[in-house]
Amino acid sequence: MKTGYKYLWLLVPWVEAAMKTFAIMIDQQNSDQTASNQFESLAMSGCQKAVSETLPTSSTKFQCKWIFAPPASYTSSPTTWLISQISSDPTIIHGYMMGFYYADLLIPIASHFPNISFSFNDAAIDPTSLPNIQGIVFQEDEAGFLAGVTAGSITQTNIVAVVGNYPIPPIQRYMQGYLKGVKY
Repeated sequence: MKTGYKYLWLLVPWVEAAMKTFAIMIDQQNSDQTASNQFESLAMSGCQKAVSETLPTSSTKFQCKWIFAPPASYTSSPTTWLISQISSDPTIIHGYMMGFYYADLLIPIASHFPNISFSFNDAAIDPTSLPNIQGIVFQEDEAGFLAGVTAGSITQTNIVAVVGNYPIPPIQRYMQGYLKGVKY
């Protein structure tokens, strides 16, 4: 004679993998909420590639997102704006600020978020100032030097040119390297 079946139901809550965000902070944007120049687009592309190709074996999910500079209508400081944007997303683990123009903003922002690492390009920073900041300075002059050597060696008229679109430090370093390369 059969007795009643007993069932044991285990209710296991569905747990989403933790989300972690890499935020790329830029000073300009297009109307469609994308980057305004190729360097910024390449930074996002690199971030997305790292997330999809390098980190998929992790139990943690990663994503990349933009944080844009404040709109023209914003009346407080850019530092206040960026702090509010970072505060609104608790998943941010790293902020990458594109360009030397963020150098003055970085220390107050990084000190406000000691558990978030920050990096930015085109400006050096004293590594002892805050442990969560890393400045990245590229050797644009070396790339410019190689381009200058190439231009100088293939010209048939002894006339070469270089055009820098903005008088900013990385472009100035590239152009100085280019001129040295041509003279080489």
